[in-house]
Amino acid sequence: MKTQVTKHNFFLTMILFLLVFTISSIMVVNAEGEETGISMEENGLPVTILDEPIPLAELPFRNVVLLLTEGENYNVDLSENGKLSARAWMKQNGITFEKNFAESVDPASASGTVFTGLLNGEIGEYKKTIGQMMLAAGYYTAYKGVFPKSTPELASLDGFGFFDWTPITDATTANNQEIASDTIAWLKDTGAVKNENGQSFFLVVNFASLLDNVPSDPEEFNKAYLQSLQENDKLVYDILLTMNDLGLLHDTIILMTSTTTANALNALQTKTVNVNTIRTPMMIYHPSFGGGQTVQNITSQRDLAVTLLDLTNVEDFLKTMIFGDLPGKSLIPYLAGEGSLIDESGKVVTISESGVPLAEDPFGDSIPFSDPTLSMDGVITNQYMFTRNNSTNERFLYDLNEDPDGVKNLAADPAYADVVSTLEKQLTGE
Repeated sequence: MKTQVTKHNFFLTMILFLLVFTISSIMVVNAEGEETGISMEENGLPVTILDEPIPLAELPFRNVVLLLTEGENYNVDLSENGKLSARAWMKQNGITFEKNFAESVDPASASGTVFTGLLNGEIGEYKKTIGQMMLAAGYYTAYKGVFPKSTPELASLDGFGFFDWTPITDATTANNQEIASDTIAWLKDTGAVKNENGQSFFLVVNFASLLDNVPSDPEEFNKAYLQSLQENDKLVYDILLTMNDLGLLHDTIILMTSTTTANALNALQTKTVNVNTIRTPMMIYHPSFGGGQTVQNITSQRDLAVTLLDLTNVEDFLKTMIFGDLPGKSLIPYLAGEGSLIDESGKVVTISESGVPLAEDPFGDSIPFSDPTLSMDGVITNQYMFTRNNSTNERFLYDLNEDPDGVKNLAADPAYADVVSTLEKQLTGE
C-alpha cells in the first residue's frame, strides 16, 4: 500500500507557514537532558538508559511517536516470560503512570479526549486536534493505522492535521500486521530521511482494538485478550527495534497508551464504573530522562494533548495561539522529577452509555446530553473515586488508598457522607 501525501490547502498552508516561521525564530532546543542507550540486548534493543550525554541530532526538536491501542488494561504483569517485551522495555526505559485514567468507557468519546485534549472533544476537520497542533508547531505529521473518524469516503486527513496518511479500510486486528509493516517502511523511507534533512516528525500509530473478535465467555475472553495483547506487543517491539536500528531512539520521544480498557464494555453494559474499567496504561520514553520510575499521582487522557504541546518547547503564548487554554496538565514535570509542582486537583471522569457527553466542555466543542438520566459520571482524586449512575440514582465511592481496585462501595456509609457531598459538588461545579 502506497502512502498518500496530499497537497496542502493553500490558505491553511500560508497560515501554518507564518506560524511555524514565528515559532522557529524563538524555538530553543532543550539541552539539559542526558541520554544513552549503548548497552544492548541480544535482540537489539537498549537495555537501560544511562547518564552519558548524547547530543541531539541536527533537528529543531525531538521527534514524537504516539503509540495507541484500544481495549488494554493497565495491570498486566510485564515480566511474564518476556512475552510483552515492548511494554517491558518502555517500563524499564521510560516513566510509567500507574494511575492514569480514561475519561470515558465509550471508544469514540475516549478517542475524542485523546485527540483534542477536551473532555469528549469532537474530532472534526479543521477543528483543534493534536495533528493540527503538532503541524503548527513545525513537525512533519504522519498517521498510520485506524483513524477514529474513518469512513469509506474519507480519502485524506489534511483537515485533521496529518498530510501523510495510509488509509485503513478495515479496522480489525487482522490489519494490525499491515499497520506495523507500513509504519516500519515509513520510518525507513520517510522518517529517517526527514531527520537527515533536519526535519522533526510527529507520528501517530493507532492499532485496531485488542478486543476485536474476543469471545464473551470470561475464561475464553481472558485467554483471547492476552493472546491479542501479546500479538500487539510483538508488532510494537518490531517498530521499536526498527527505530533503534535507524538510530532514532536517541532523538525520539515515545508515548504509549490505550484509549479505553478491556473492561470498558462491561461498564457500558452494567452502567457502573470502577477503577478497572477506566484505568489505562500510560508510559513515556524520553531520551533526556532516566527510565524505570513510576508515578503514583492521578493523571488522565486529557493530559496527553497538553503533554504533546509541552514537548515542542514552544513559548507559552504561542501554545495558547495554537491550541487555546487546554484543561489538562502536562506530564513533563513528572519525567523531570518535578511532579510536586503539578496541581493535584480531582480529575473529572465522564461515562455515558451512548457516547454523548454529559455537558458542553469550556470550549464548546462537545454536544450536550439530551437526557442526563442516561449518563454515568464521576470524580477521581488521589484518594477517592466517586461515580454516579444517573439512570438509577446510584452512587459509588471508593477509597483508592485502602481499596485500590475499587471493590468496597462506601457511598452509603454515613461516615463518608461529607466526602460524597464534597465530591458531588466538585462534579457539578457547585
